[in-house]
Amino acid sequence: MDQSHISNITADKLSKVKDYQYMNEIILESYKNAQKNSIRWELNVNSNEKGTKAKIKVNLRIPTLFIIGDTAGHDAIVGKFGTRNATVKRLCRYCDCPFDETDNPFIEYNLNKANYIAKKIEEGQVEELRLMAMHCVQNAWSDVLFCDAQRGVFGATPAELMHCMQSGLYEYILRQIFNQKLIKKKKKKKAGKKGKKKSITSEDLTEESDNTNASVIQNNTKKRKKKRARKKGRKPKIIIAEDLISDKSVDSDGTANTGNCSNWNDSIELSTRNVFTETYLKIIDKLARKYGYYMMHQSDRSLGKTHFHSNYTTTTKKNASEMTGIFVVILMIFSTNEGEQIDIRLGPKRASQFIHILELMLMMEYFCKYDSHVRKNICLLQRIMPMILHTLKETIARTDGNQMKLIKFHLPLHFAEDMLRFGSMANYDSGIGEMHHKNFAKKPANNTQRRKNTFEYQTAIRQIENAAIQRAVDKIYPEDLSEDQEDKVDKASINRGYKIEFCSHIHEFVYTNVKKKKRPKCVWTDVLFQNSLSSLLIDIRRSKAIIGPIKFFTEHKRQGNLFRADPCFTPKIKEPWYDWVYIDWGDINNNCVPAKILLFMDLSEEQLQKCFQLGGSFVQEAGSYAIVYSFQSNETELAHQASKLVEYGNLIVDDVTQDPILYAVSVDSFVKPCLSVPYKIDDNIINANEWIILKPKEEWYNIFLEFMSDKDT
Repeated sequence: MDQSHISNITADKLSKVKDYQYMNEIILESYKNAQKNSIRWELNVNSNEKGTKAKIKVNLRIPTLFIIGDTAGHDAIVGKFGTRNATVKRLCRYCDCPFDETDNPFIEYNLNKANYIAKKIEEGQVEELRLMAMHCVQNAWSDVLFCDAQRGVFGATPAELMHCMQSGLYEYILRQIFNQKLIKKKKKKKAGKKGKKKSITSEDLTEESDNTNASVIQNNTKKRKKKRARKKGRKPKIIIAEDLISDKSVDSDGTANTGNCSNWNDSIELSTRNVFTETYLKIIDKLARKYGYYMMHQSDRSLGKTHFHSNYTTTTKKNASEMTGIFVVILMIFSTNEGEQIDIRLGPKRASQFIHILELMLMMEYFCKYDSHVRKNICLLQRIMPMILHTLKETIARTDGNQMKLIKFHLPLHFAEDMLRFGSMANYDSGIGEMHHKNFAKKPANNTQRRKNTFEYQTAIRQIENAAIQRAVDKIYPEDLSEDQEDKVDKASINRGYKIEFCSHIHEFVYTNVKKKKRPKCVWTDVLFQNSLSSLLIDIRRSKAIIGPIKFFTEHKRQGNLFRADPCFTPKIKEPWYDWVYIDWGDINNNCVPAKILLFMDLSEEQLQKCFQLGGSFVQEAGSYAIVYSFQSNETELAHQASKLVEYGNLIVDDVTQDPILYAVSVDSFVKPCLSVPYKIDDNIINANEWIILKPKEEWYNIFLEFMSDKDT
């Protein structure tokens, strides 16, 4: 609808709400008619124990289960105020939680009833509706048939992860992590002569303090703070950084017990200086881009995008779906040896708090999106969610704006309620609808004249034209490959990328994917691996265990997973790509050991003459093998004392040279993809012996379930 004639936006807010509801009324007209008229249908059912089929005639109705949308869109649908500050009495469309209690995760609330609010609208109770933050406008959804007749539209607008967490809580957490303040150092008392004025040396101040008269600077700072506080009519505020919530932080009746909360140091006062200065933020961003790039080159591709050219320490130029990858990268950096420096800068236990929160958010997101749930697990989430939100609130300690009086902080309290009624939160994820904005809005809008009065009309015309063209193309050029064929090809186990061969005449690796008489020799950046493998192959050829050229591949596809192992993936800069995988060594204690894949080798039965040893392993039969560096066993230690998702381990090295030992393992021993990055930030994927491993995403559900069970007991 063209609203260009509206001049005073503030004065016509109510008019816009009425226009919006009127447009919804027109759109829903045919849908409401379909709901009123039942559908006659015949169902085939078993009439007796013998399995005899019988037909039963039934009348089917089409109720509305839920409406997919974002937070602002849902508020508009139910007719709620769009304002989210202290001027409104309520923020939540679900319940009657007052604004002042929005940051209280232990609040007891009553759910909104559709009939009650509809009655207030009919009676014109403007003031009562204002106290509920509702417009006194007839709602277009009031006479729609819902599955939950009592709650109506208020129970059919579920909060979803994309806008509530990824573009909500995640952004608040990221800002607060890199906006932490330094801890004020305690001043040392020095014994001085009586009658003489004591001076404070520069060593007693923070590292960035000037070497001028420190006592004068400090006194002036206190005076200015007191003066500003008197003007604002309040006392100076001291920020206390608190520790993780303890098991005793919730009483038996479910209320918060702040007296038993374990604070890491109640007497610590924070200064006004940032822990992450501009210079240090640049170092963190550079490190994050490096590790995000490493994580992009991994066999485990379930984490989404992890490599960005923009800064990781800010939320600018980031999509909501990209925030999960940023959280994973920041978590891995906090788990490297740079985390020790971050621990020192943040102070006791603060880094542990943020690692705990990062992992909690990642696990909770995966838990809520999981395909299927047991009802008791969702009920467990409902009991533990207040504790998780309390931990989040105490950890990030937000003091800006409305602090934690945010609708996106309160909405997770209703996650479990919606999951019990609608199933997995993936069922009503708005991500798919958001992606359609590109084809249905942004691309058609680029082909308009961009005139104010005709912009929306022309965008709609272009969208219909594009849809018609696409339908015609699909009709003329149908897909040749069916879904069954795609699945068969996808699950096949094959080697790909045959471009390296070990030449027996010159005892060198040569490239086979070039059309030259003299094939060029391979020159890899990973010199240690090239020399080690070359010397081993020379000994194997001399023992006549293998005849003919030895073929090496750089890719292996297995069960839908693509594993890459290329010592020279990028020819220009000769950069390698080494994927990681969990390997089953055939032992109960070593059935899922992380290993770094360096190359794939293929041996035919004609080539293999006898058993031979390659590094620390023996090859006894023909087949496809992966040349790897491996950990010793399944047993790894946590990378950080507060971590549940990140582990630390070492490669098996030679006792004398301290170089990693090569192994040849059958590709049939591959268990699942693995994600690993160097522990030391100065190392790279070539020379690192110490690594940190992110546990597979499929394990996060059980880890989170175990965490909730421990807290529940």
